[in-house]
Amino acid sequence: MDTNGRRERVKLHIYNKTDGIEHFHQDIELLYVLEGTLEVTSGEETVHLEAEDIFVLNANKHHMLNGSENVLFLQLSILYQTVSDVLQSGDVIFWCNSTNDKSERYEELRKILKVLLKHYVEMKGDTANFGHIALCYRVLDNLSMYFLVRTSDKEMLDEQDKFDERIRQINNYIRANYSQPISLKELADQLYLSNGYLSRFFQAELWDEFCGISD
Repeated sequence: MDTNGRRERVKLHIYNKTDGIEHFHQDIELLYVLEGTLEVTSGEETVHLEAEDIFVLNANKHHMLNGSENVLFLQLSILYQTVSDVLQSGDVIFWCNSTNDKSERYEELRKILKVLLKHYVEMKGDTANFGHIALCYRVLDNLSMYFLVRTSDKEMLDEQDKFDERIRQINNYIRANYSQPISLKELADQLYLSNGYLSRFFQAELWDEFCGISD
């Protein structure tokens, strides 16, 4: 939190333990394992991360972290609205998982993260400086260039992923526009869905949570 009471756009933490409790958050979360192993469980899927692995959890994604006794990992929490505003999109999803993708694009991201970590340690955890902010934005730039999911890619997701993605799309759009009234028609237009379909989807799946949205 800065002196004006606003949330930091990117927050860096280093952890040496996990609580194993399922949770979700409204930020985008990047995990970079430094030592040991880290398991990330989301739904029925579990990803096993080892040292040097990088994984991104998208906003509003339920998950649980379980680390080994010697685990040490860096966590970057990225304010969703920051990315949404820059990309001018209410539906931002990243696909970044080095455990099943060994392409060279991860090497560049690792280099930036190592420089960011070195700077963080040298500054003794002080993040209120332009050097830290600039490095955080280099991470965001790299993610948006190489790991942003395009609309055409989303069509390849299976049915459960499509359902989860639609929930994320709705949550993310509402978060990006929380300060103004949102109509069902406006939301349907943004998601390229018919008003009738989205209305039925809300009634079947989300009515209790989002009944405040106007018709």
